[in-house]
Amino acid sequence: LHGSCGQVDWHGNPHGRTGEGQLVRLLEAAILPLGDAVIANSNLNAEFWWQRCGIRAKVIAPIASIPAIQIPVDPRSQRGLVVGRLQNWKGAELLCKALRQAPSQQVDWIGHDAPWEEGPISTSTHLRQAFPDVVDHQLHLIGKLPPEQVQARISGAGFLCIPSLWDVFNVTALEAIVAGTPVLCSRRAGAAMLLEHGRSGYLFDPQQPEELANAIRCVQSLTDAE
Repeated sequence: LHGSCGQVDWHGNPHGRTGEGQLVRLLEAAILPLGDAVIANSNLNAEFWWQRCGIRAKVIAPIASIPAIQIPVDPRSQRGLVVGRLQNWKGAELLCKALRQAPSQQVDWIGHDAPWEEGPISTSTHLRQAFPDVVDHQLHLIGKLPPEQVQARISGAGFLCIPSLWDVFNVTALEAIVAGTPVLCSRRAGAAMLLEHGRSGYLFDPQQPEELANAIRCVQSLTDAE
C-alpha cells in the first residue's frame, strides 16, 4: 500500500471530486480484502485502510542504513528546505501561513510545479497570488534539481520540513535523518512515526500553522551541539 489512485484523487482535488474517483475508491475498498497479504510502510496508512475496509495491513517501515552522524565541517545553513512536488496536499499554503508567523525564516522548496488542486493554474501562481508577501521573499521556489544537488541541499539545510496535509510516508525524512539534518514533520505524514517530538524531531498539526511556526522557532534556537 502506497498512495492509491483513490487517495491521490481525494486529496488532490478536495473541492471537485469526481464520480470516477468515488468509483475507484469503492473498487479499492472491495478488492484489498481479497489479497493474500497487504503491506503498508506507515502506521498512518495501515490505519486508513483498516477504517475503510477492515483489513489489518502488516507495517514494514522503510529501512535506512544510518552511519554514525558526524557534525559537518562547514557551518550548517540557517535556511529551511522542503523537497517534493509543489502542490496543495504537500502543504504549500500551510508553510506560507507559518512563515508569516516566523518572518526571519527563509525556506527553499525543491520540486516540480503541479496544478493547484488539479485545476487550470499552477501551484506557484496560486501561491504568488495568495501570499505575495511570502513567496520570493521567505519562500523560494527552486524547481527541480539533479538528485546529487538535492542530497547536498538536504545535508546542508538548517532543517528539512514536511508540511504535508497528507502523505503516505515521505522518504525525504529518512534522507534528512541520515544526513543529521533536523526534521519538522506533519503528523499527517507517515514518516511522523519515526520521530519523537522535541527529542528526535518536531511534529505539528498541519491544520495549525502556529504549531509549525513554533517548531521553526525551536530549531532556530538550537545550539550546534543540539
